[in-house]
Amino acid sequence: QQAVHYGCLVLGKNEEVTHYVEKPRSYVSTLINCGVYCCSMEIFSRMGAVFHSKQLDYNSLNNGNGKDSGHIQFEQEILTPLAGTGKMFALQVNNWWSQVKTA
Repeated sequence: QQAVHYGCLVLGKNEEVTHYVEKPRSYVSTLINCGVYCCSMEIFSRMGAVFHSKQLDYNSLNNGNGKDSGHIQFEQEILTPLAGTGKMFALQVNNWWSQVKTA
């Protein structure tokens, strides 16, 4: 029940993340994202592409808001699209845990 307050994931074979949703509105899984990542250098290319796309959208719309043009929502814009691609895996830990920001 408390899992909906965190990023929830579904694991497939070999601990591949097949589905990821940040703070889902309904039950997805009891497996949650604890916010510790080990990434290849490719992640920076993905982040750059997302940032560039947001800048292009902002510049073409010229709506004056710009609120979201200068930052990336890592969980929603990087992790969610990676789920199911065979490039994201998780280590399931059943021991005590705490959020990194509150540890």
